[in-house]
Amino acid sequence: MRSFDSRRILLSAVSIVLVAVILTGCGSKFFAEQTTTTTAVVTQPTTQPTTVAPTEPPPLQFDYVFLPDEYGERRTPNVHYFVPHSDRGDASYFDDAVFIGDSVSLSLTYYNMSSSCFGDATFLTSGSLSAGNALWSLDNPKSVHPTFRGQKVSLADGVAMSGKKKVYLMLGVNEIGWTGPQGSIDSLIAVVDTILAKSPDVMFYMQSVTPLSFDRGALNMKTVNEYNALLSELCRQRGWYYLDVASVFRNETGYLIPEYCSDLHDMGIHFNNEACKVWAEYLYTHSPTEPPAAVTQPQQIQVVPDGQQPQVQQPQAQQTQPQVVQTVPVVVHTVVVQVPDATQATTTPETTKPKYTLPEGFTMPPKEEDTTKSDFIEEEIIV
Repeated sequence: MRSFDSRRILLSAVSIVLVAVILTGCGSKFFAEQTTTTTAVVTQPTTQPTTVAPTEPPPLQFDYVFLPDEYGERRTPNVHYFVPHSDRGDASYFDDAVFIGDSVSLSLTYYNMSSSCFGDATFLTSGSLSAGNALWSLDNPKSVHPTFRGQKVSLADGVAMSGKKKVYLMLGVNEIGWTGPQGSIDSLIAVVDTILAKSPDVMFYMQSVTPLSFDRGALNMKTVNEYNALLSELCRQRGWYYLDVASVFRNETGYLIPEYCSDLHDMGIHFNNEACKVWAEYLYTHSPTEPPAAVTQPQQIQVVPDGQQPQVQQPQAQQTQPQVVQTVPVVVHTVVVQVPDATQATTTPETTKPKYTLPEGFTMPPKEEDTTKSDFIEEEIIV
């Protein structure tokens, strides 16, 4: 019995050990698998949603745009169509011209009164004039229409009465700040249409708005540059000349050269005698004789970032394409120097300085005070 009991005890002990070993092994494997699974869950990488920033057009760049070319002209941003530098003309070229503008152009009017540098040109200029108020009726108590032969006239009647065929037009600074560049262009188109209705055979020489001395709220160099870009594209579409007058008045920062400003510490917009001399010289050396490109169908005008060509949808209708006056920001020309005869072949080449001079002691007449009030909004800048 004792031997049997001993064997039973021994078998029981062995069974217990085996069960313990089996349970221990299975448990270790089970817990190991649980640990591995848990670790895998913890260390599994997670994917975070990617946030894409909205794409905005780059701002207008002033780095390379305002580097002067060989003629000292600093191109306007986004302007790819303009009348290039040409041989210098003379005063007779402007005998058939009429100048339209606001008080900035009034400076040129006074300058011509003293120097007669524009021949027999007619001037329809008035302080506070804009394309918007040029459409007002003459009997409007706030009318700022120019005068012609002693009477106040609309621009359409003034051009028709003058009989001139070259219309030099500069408007925009009085409304860009409150209607925006596109709104100002729309007003300009309306004015031009009234002129063409009475003088269908005139050619337009659109002059860019000149630089400011400093920004004044919504009227700033960014909006001025955008307006000029739209104006240039409009000229390309309509077959008009675009004169980048602003290119000779800006410094390396893109603003008006201080020495050319007559009210630097006030409005910072108007010109002095020296500026008018530069202006006249620019027009003398940008006097085209060939017709510009003519596009018969309207196209959408678009301001694009610098360095890119505007994407304009081409019309399907047939287009007439006379000689194209189109160039790129830096234009290389061959300068032809005329000499009187062979004996003077070594004479110093003719310069581009004006051949006319102001009378000694001449000063710009004071600006006429405008006693009328405008119903424009408070942000409007009247010049």
